[in-house]
Amino acid sequence: MVKHPAILGKSPSARFWSGLTTGVGASLVVGFVSVYLALSNGALVISVNNAPILTEIWYWLHDNMRMSVVPFSLLLLWYLLTLRALSVELNGNRVLTLVQQFDRFTDMQAMLFFGVGVIWTAIGLRSALLGALGDLDAQTAHRMGAFSILQALVDEGILLALSTTIVGGVGGYLMRILKSLTVGTRLDTFYESLRVAESEQVLERLDAIERSVRSLVLPESATKKLDGSSSVRSSPSPGHFPNIEEN
Repeated sequence: MVKHPAILGKSPSARFWSGLTTGVGASLVVGFVSVYLALSNGALVISVNNAPILTEIWYWLHDNMRMSVVPFSLLLLWYLLTLRALSVELNGNRVLTLVQQFDRFTDMQAMLFFGVGVIWTAIGLRSALLGALGDLDAQTAHRMGAFSILQALVDEGILLALSTTIVGGVGGYLMRILKSLTVGTRLDTFYESLRVAESEQVLERLDAIERSVRSLVLPESATKKLDGSSSVRSSPSPGHFPNIEEN
């Protein structure tokens, strides 16, 4: 099978750096998720004095995202790997089944990114209501005051619900934009070439059917005459009328 010129023109060093970039990116995402889980479980502790920036990032993620960081990160990694596989397939063998599969996967991953945001929005709202208002009666609410109750709602999950909604929505749209910018034109060209090839195949089959019908209905000499000289009829010469006997 003949490969696309874009693949044939790539040097071994370009393919090496492309594979290296993918491997390093995947390792970074997996490492980030592992460190985040270790910090969440208390198995790893970051010193404020040694790494103040990392500490601020950790507290921001813990307060705003919590465990939603894990599915968001894994979905993003899966999306990037699938998008790269789609780009390589469009530049290479261009197998229809693989292109369609990767195309569906990227759309599904963007929808799942939206879905994770929606799911964690519901989780945050539920946690906020149960944590702040679950065991609250009228006397306790009067003693705490409106500001304390609102603060409890924010701490228990309102902030998580709003943050995951924003991240899920913005991330899902950015994933669609990235796909359109990187492989959108090549994907449209690929599907258009398939439609043109199918149209040409249909026309060729219709021509074959027409030739077969002519060969069955008419003799070979008549078929050739219809295809060639029979389309032009000769006109009678001046002063001569056929089928009339001269006196």
